[in-house]
Amino acid sequence: MTGRVAGRAPHPVIPTKFTPHHVFPTELESLELFMPDQRQSFWRLAAYASPAYITGVLLFSTAAIIPAFYAKHAGLSLALIGTILAAGRLFDAVTDPAIGYLSDITKSRLGARKPWILAGFALAMVSMYFLYIPDETSGAVYFTLWLFMLYFAFTMISIPHVAWGTEISRRYDERSRISTYVGMSSQLGSLTFALIPLIPLFALQGYNAKSLKFIAIFYVALMPVVALMAILWGPKGKPVAVEKPSIKTMFASVRKNRPFWFFLMPAIVGGLGNGIFFATIFLYTDTYLQLGKYFPHVLVIDAVATFLAMPFWLKIMYRLGKHRTMTIGWFIGAASMMAIAFLQPGEASLIPFLILVAVRAMAVAAGYAIPMALMGDVIDYDILKTGVNRSANYFAFSAFIGKINAALGSGIGFIIIGAFGYTVQGPNSDFANKGLIFTSLILPAIAMIIGGIALWYFPLDHRRQSIIRRRIEARAQRAERDGVLLK
Repeated sequence: MTGRVAGRAPHPVIPTKFTPHHVFPTELESLELFMPDQRQSFWRLAAYASPAYITGVLLFSTAAIIPAFYAKHAGLSLALIGTILAAGRLFDAVTDPAIGYLSDITKSRLGARKPWILAGFALAMVSMYFLYIPDETSGAVYFTLWLFMLYFAFTMISIPHVAWGTEISRRYDERSRISTYVGMSSQLGSLTFALIPLIPLFALQGYNAKSLKFIAIFYVALMPVVALMAILWGPKGKPVAVEKPSIKTMFASVRKNRPFWFFLMPAIVGGLGNGIFFATIFLYTDTYLQLGKYFPHVLVIDAVATFLAMPFWLKIMYRLGKHRTMTIGWFIGAASMMAIAFLQPGEASLIPFLILVAVRAMAVAAGYAIPMALMGDVIDYDILKTGVNRSANYFAFSAFIGKINAALGSGIGFIIIGAFGYTVQGPNSDFANKGLIFTSLILPAIAMIIGGIALWYFPLDHRRQSIIRRRIEARAQRAERDGVLLK
């Protein structure tokens, strides 16, 4: 909380035990000496955020469209798909810490992050092509192989990318601005993904083999362009640590980082709910509401509403802080999902469904930008305490937890729906239909409410993070004078 509270010290609780590399509070009086962060231009931030245009598509489409596509066109059972998705996300989670650690210690002419982003895009080009364009004989083994490869490519891009973002600026509001650019770039990618099936060439048939082939070719061709934009024109990060990260100290540091655990609780609960929602929403729209051919319209409205809402939430972040802004958005999003649960099958529900989708998208838009910025604040706290920059490690560990929950969410979602006796071929009993509704909408809404309550009490607000940042900058300047700053 900000402000003075009766019976409490007016200043934030910040560690007072420092290693020789830490800066004591008395060294913070002349803040003019510290290295200020410059406000990045629109074009530089757009270049940095451009990889999210691709990764947003990879994440959403792989979770929401591809499983249902293989269920309908490859004849894979929901239980089998759920098992493969869960295994894939667990594989993805296991690779996160390794990529995070390697990214933190990488040295090259391009820096620590950019080589991994280039390699990740190279792998994504191959794996997306084969996953989206199966042949007549493609089955469970084919689906598993290329799904795993695409997940690995996503990790190679996303972990170094978000770590790079936290190093661009350590100012509370500028960091919110950077993460908002990333979120908006991701939504532009999702909007493009949604618009492609609406091209008359595909006869408004939604996501089928023909439209997915075109999508794969389009994004594969775009990947080198996006990668080079980020590498050549993205802003450089500022190194601040004075010691190298090590595996031995990494887990001890995470364990002792109290703000990280305040961040992790909402991530765990929200990850579980979002994993279920994204894995099952296309199934719900297509087989229950019987509105599958309109799903591209749903994605367009979702992407447009999210994109337009992000600048609004950025202004709210400036006033209320990041964590409380995200909490409010989650509560509104949960209410809209519960309202969707009352819709009945048939085209009469199309307009109400689209309206509620737009409300939900605008509400949860804050959640696309804020977690990256919050994790940056958590990492600053760790840098202050330890003198070590573990940016990619922290993002990897967070992604590890999140992806385990997403794996459980996507896998459990299909397994629960199957346990209720629901089938994509139909017809389904009233009990089976209610099981689908509960799993796809009510369960994720409950998870968002619980996660939002936990997030409300996140301890690093604007004032506390500013003090931490100033101490880090002072230590960085001091280390640079002593010639020990890591390059």
